[in-house]
Parts: sequence; C-alpha cells; structure tokens
Amino acid sequence: MFLRSRREGFTLIEIMIVVALIGILAAIAIPSYTTYQARSRRAEAYTNVFAIIQTSDAYYAEYQTYVTTGVPVPGGLGAIQGTQKRLWSAAAEAAFAQLGWIPEGAVFYDYGTNAGTGGGQACSCPPGTCVTATAYGDVDGDNNLAEVLYARGTPGSACPDFLLGVLPIPTMYDQPATYTNLIPPSAPF
Repeated sequence: MFLRSRREGFTLIEIMIVVALIGILAAIAIPSYTTYQARSRRAEAYTNVFAIIQTSDAYYAEYQTYVTTGVPVPGGLGAIQGTQKRLWSAAAEAAFAQLGWIPEGAVFYDYGTNAGTGGGQACSCPPGTCVTATAYGDVDGDNNLAEVLYARGTPGSACPDFLLGVLPIPTMYDQPATYTNLIPPSAPF
C-alpha cells in the first residue's frame, strides 16, 4: 500500500473562488461608497445655502432689503474642479462682506445670491424684497453642474438663481431645492 503525503496550502480552484467573491463584493461596495461620498459633499451646499439665507434674513431685518453678491464665488464656474475643495478667496470674502457670511474652511461649491439688485437675473418681485441663494458644484466628478437653490419669496414673486435663471417649483419655496425641484427658464409653465 502506498502512503500519500498530505500537502499544505490552497488549491487553485479555492483561490479563484476567493478572488471572485472579493471582486463581487468590490463591485457592490465601490459604487455605494462613491454615492455616499457625493451625498456627504452635497451636505455642505445644503448647510451653507441655509446659512446664507439666515444671514440674508438678518440683513433684511436691519436694512429692509436683500443683497445680490454677484458672480458665484470663490472661483466662478470655470474653476469648479469636481471633487476638489477650493479655498475661500479674498474676492469671495469681499462679495459676502455686506452679509457678514463666510464658510468654515475650503468649499466644494461656489455660492451666490440674487435679489434683483446689483446685476443678476431679473426678479418678479420688487428689487431687494426677495432673494435666492444658490450653490453650484460638481461633487461627483461627472463634469455636470449641480445646483442647490434656496428661494425666499412666493411663487410668482421671486428671484431666479444668478446664472441659469431657474426657479424652484411652487412647493419648494423657503427650503433647499435641487435639480428635480427646479423649473428651467424655458419651461412653458
């Protein structure tokens, strides 16, 4: 009778099965992780747009007018670099100096307000009586501009965003709105 010696280690089939399982898990986990990252970056826009509206309301309470900050800052749409944060520049500080708002640290989005004063899109309310704060960015790196908008006004009496001229749908005033809740300027309604 022949004695077989037992070999230590894994067979090729066992290793291939483990590699296939790791590949399947990675195929499931990586898209979920990137979606989670984009959602966390988007939270910055919601927080900052709401803070801009709050400081705009405080400014309105004192001076009875809202202000337009001008071209979105810190760098304008040409400087949006996908998932890269940018420092808040001196020009950005000057644009928001009248409101007294500044973000904490570097930002993923560009920010601006439109109140129908100092340039920007024309508003359907008297100048300075309504305001729209907007964040523009590309947080998922797909080279498509995303927008988070907060309009203080009422349907039929509001300011569109500074660059694209969009308004939120009638049920989305006085709360953050994203692309699914915006009316493009060319819409027939």
